[in-house]
Amino acid sequence: MQDYAVEEIKSAIEFLEEHTGCRFDWEAFKEGCEIWNRQNECKFEKWDMNRTDIPPHTGSSAWLYRIFEHQAVAGEALALKNDIKVNRILRRQVAAGKCPKTIRHRAVLWNTPCNNYANFNNWLLNCWGIESVCEMIDIHGTDLIDTGSHESMLRGLADHYQTSTMRAHTKGGNEVMLDSLWEKYEEYNADMIIMFDQISCKGVGAINGLFEEGALKRGIPMVRVRQDLMDPTSITRREMRNDVNIFMQSVMNEEPLDASLVDFDDDESW
Repeated sequence: MQDYAVEEIKSAIEFLEEHTGCRFDWEAFKEGCEIWNRQNECKFEKWDMNRTDIPPHTGSSAWLYRIFEHQAVAGEALALKNDIKVNRILRRQVAAGKCPKTIRHRAVLWNTPCNNYANFNNWLLNCWGIESVCEMIDIHGTDLIDTGSHESMLRGLADHYQTSTMRAHTKGGNEVMLDSLWEKYEEYNADMIIMFDQISCKGVGAINGLFEEGALKRGIPMVRVRQDLMDPTSITRREMRNDVNIFMQSVMNEEPLDASLVDFDDDESW
């Protein structure tokens, strides 16, 4: 399969060279791959910091940036400069031992995040003190690219495409979709799971029962939050929040940090 993917990229390069009259710049390609490797190393450091008792990457900041970094600025020097600057800020925060918000719970968020409600993670933190220490969409496409040869770089690029947003997990088999969840739960010292039931991509309907059985077997509190990716009219943001509100009050026996955020009308916020 990987050999086929590499041959497809080679044919694309040949096509471009033939029709543009320009030769493929292998040195520029190598430079981009090396920058992408450094971007991933910065990501690994962010993960390490979020595993501590002072998780500095709060709200939606981790997953939202990662999606667009992976798809739009992979291998860009300016993006790497931004990563290095952000990590420096986060490092200082961890060293100072200060959380930016009150954190009561550490949650792993699994399945596709709700793109029409990017502020959902911030609401979780401000209303209920739930910090999103790990999100599925944040842990894709992180294999480093071997820049030792043209062939190894093409294999790395093929892997980059194959593990892009929403490919590595929902198309990747039982191990990465199910087993990885329990591993990340332990790894990030979480105490709850938020499972997105995203209807546009059929959610995880075929294996919802496996997740529920796995959480029950391990004694892990897990809430299913319905959402519709880009459409806030079929399942509203208010309904998403209510799924969490009911769970936090009836299962976790919690009171909100900010009662004014439990229920409010934002139907026209699109």
